[in-house]
Amino acid sequence: MQHILRFMGLTAMGLAGMALLVWSALAAAGTSLKTLPAPVPAPAFELTAADTSIHKLAGYRGKVLVVNFWATWCPPCVKEMPALERAWQTLQPAGVELVAINFGDDAGTVQAFARQHELTLPLLLDPQGQEAQRWPMRGLPATFVLDRDGRIVYSAQGEREWDHEDILSKIRKLAAVPWKP
Repeated sequence: MQHILRFMGLTAMGLAGMALLVWSALAAAGTSLKTLPAPVPAPAFELTAADTSIHKLAGYRGKVLVVNFWATWCPPCVKEMPALERAWQTLQPAGVELVAINFGDDAGTVQAFARQHELTLPLLLDPQGQEAQRWPMRGLPATFVLDRDGRIVYSAQGEREWDHEDILSKIRKLAAVPWKP
C-alpha cells in the first residue's frame, strides 16, 4: 500500500510539474515567433477584402507581410485582434503590410466585426477555407511573417500579443533588411 501511495504522490507531483511547464510554455508563447530553419515560399493568394478590394500575394512583393488567419467564431482569434490592429498601426510606418484572412465567415459578418472592434487592417475573405488549407497551419489563429520575396520566415500558431516589443522588434528587423529584386 505504501508503494502505491508513494507512486501516486510522485505521479501527482509529476503531473503538477508538467502542468506548470505547460502553463509557462503557453504564457511565454504569447510573445514569441517561431523562426523557420529556412524560408519557405508562401502559397500565392488572390482574395477579396470585406471592403471589396482585391489582394494578391504578388502585390506585396518587396514588402514584409504579416498574414493572419482568423474567424469571428474563434475566441483566441477575437482576443488577439485588438493587438493585431495595434501592431498594424505601429508597423505601417516601417513599410510592413498586414492582412487578416477570415476563415469561413461571410462579408457582412466580417464587416460588422470590423465596425464593432474598430479595425482598420485589411480583412480578406476565405469563406470556404480553400486558401487557408494551402498554408502550413494546424488551427486558428495562425500567423505567418513573410520576407520581401514572399517567403515565410516566422510563424505563430495560437494567440499572440502582436503589439509586444519582442514581436514588433523581429518584424522591424526583417523590414530593415534591404531588398534586392
